[in-house]
Amino acid sequence: MILLKYYSSGESKVYRVSKNRCYEGLGLYNKIPLTIPFVKRILLLGKDSLFVSTKKFPLLSESELRKAIGYQISELVPFEEPDFGFKILRRGENFLEAKIWAWDKRLTEELAKDFPFSYVLPEEELFRAEEPTLFVVKKEKGYLFVFSEKKESLNSLFLKPPITESELKLFLKSVRRELTEIKKVFLYGTTREESEAILPSVLRSLATYRESLLEDLPGLISLINLKNYRLKRASKAISLEELLRFAVRYGIIITLAVEANLLFSLFEYERTIKVLREKLSELERVRVDKGGNLSHEERRLMELAEEVHAHIKYSYFPFMPLLNRLAELLPEGTRLINFQIVEGVANFNIECPEPEEIIKRLRGDDLLRDFKLKEPPILDRGSNLQRLEFEVDLRGTGSEV
Repeated sequence: MILLKYYSSGESKVYRVSKNRCYEGLGLYNKIPLTIPFVKRILLLGKDSLFVSTKKFPLLSESELRKAIGYQISELVPFEEPDFGFKILRRGENFLEAKIWAWDKRLTEELAKDFPFSYVLPEEELFRAEEPTLFVVKKEKGYLFVFSEKKESLNSLFLKPPITESELKLFLKSVRRELTEIKKVFLYGTTREESEAILPSVLRSLATYRESLLEDLPGLISLINLKNYRLKRASKAISLEELLRFAVRYGIIITLAVEANLLFSLFEYERTIKVLREKLSELERVRVDKGGNLSHEERRLMELAEEVHAHIKYSYFPFMPLLNRLAELLPEGTRLINFQIVEGVANFNIECPEPEEIIKRLRGDDLLRDFKLKEPPILDRGSNLQRLEFEVDLRGTGSEV
């Protein structure tokens, strides 16, 4: 048995799901405790109550990633008291990409007073399909569009009518899809007449219309691994030792998603350096005050601090000039996919139509001429562009700070 509280646009509705059927209201569960063990209680949070972002991290275990997000979450979201969940979208050779959703903890505490839930499910994560599918949910002031494929919710967007074809094309471009690649469309709470103002004819011909979510809710929930959305309390504070060990293990890492979040990533890097320096200064004051008579715990922290200081000393590089240089050198039609500096070594990926022209331009530049091409160009069949991966050692050109 599943009990689900759907909170959206300031209103709540409660559903119960049993034996592939869905009913509105608690029914008999109004008369028994909601905390009984065989009942799963889910809070389904509407998109208007969430802050959702995608972010890159070093390769971490799930528990380490939770700590890392918990340490940063207050800077990521606009809530005074945030809580959060996440899922790992993909793991690369040197990084992972995670989707993070955060909400106001005060809101969920209020909602839990009459509905003690164990799972928090973002609204967009409810919609799953195997084939490329577009879900459209009518809201009070517009429509929620969710794209799903391979049983994963990949992206969502809220739009107000009238909705143009170009807006939908741009939304689908974010998941590297075209209108003609959509196989199914589901509309909830929308009539055929209303759909003419929100969907082009190529999508209306694929549409299935539902009065509400009740018909599909059991099937959609059956596709979800709920353990990934179980409410977990992660400490927002991180101990000094955890902070230092994290810095030593992964170095001082910059990951700039150049197409999306450059300024925030720059701020986050500077903030991390500032925090680490403050902690190192605190430890140095302890060492001086005690005249070197440190406890075993303090000596261990000092050893960690020395390693962290070494990372900071030679890993920093004024990377904005490097990005500016790349912007000047790269020809039109070239895309800088990602950019990292790890311990003074820059790694970046480029998509371009003419790899030979890119290599020629880089070799003619004083700063970048000693680059390494990490592997032969790879053709991306989706964009029909060649992908190149470069490495440049900047330690001889950077400045200590």
